[in-house]
Amino acid sequence: MNQRIEYNVVEFSEEAKSRILSNNDPASNVLSVIKGEFLDYVSFDLSVAFITASGIQVLAEILSQLRQRGIKGGVLTSTYLCFNDPDALRKLLEYPNIETRVYQGDLHAKGYFFNKRGISTIIIGSSNLTQTALTCNKEWNVLFRSFPTGDIAHKTKAEFEKL
Repeated sequence: MNQRIEYNVVEFSEEAKSRILSNNDPASNVLSVIKGEFLDYVSFDLSVAFITASGIQVLAEILSQLRQRGIKGGVLTSTYLCFNDPDALRKLLEYPNIETRVYQGDLHAKGYFFNKRGISTIIIGSSNLTQTALTCNKEWNVLFRSFPTGDIAHKTKAEFEKL
C-alpha cells in the first residue's frame, strides 16, 4: 500500500535560510554577521567560554548603540581554563543594558541568541567572544532562524537559562 504524501513547499529568502558561518570570506565573517544581527533584533543573549578585551573592542560601537537604544541582553561565560580577560569582563559591566554572569565550572558552549518579535536567530558553533574567533580563526558555526517556541530554539534557550 503506497501512499503519496504532499508537502507544501515554503520559499525562504536567502537571508532566512540556515547556513554555515566560517571566516573564509572577510566580507561575511562571523563578526559581520553577528553585528548585523545585533542591529536588527530587540534582545540578545550570548554564551561563550572565552571573552577577551579584543573581542569586546571589535563590538564596542555596536554595544554602545545597543545601550543607547535600550536593547537588553545577557552574556554568560565561565571560569573554564581561567582564560577570560578580567579587563573584558570589567568592560562589559560598563553596559547597564547587559547582564553579565560567570558560570563557575567547565562551560565550553558557544551560542548567540537574537530575538525579534516572533523570530529567533541562533548561532551555535565554535566561536568565542575573541577578535580572532570572530574574524579569522577557522571556525564553524551554524546560523538558523526559528520561532521562539520551535523545538531546538526552545530547548537551546532553556539550557542557557538553566546555566
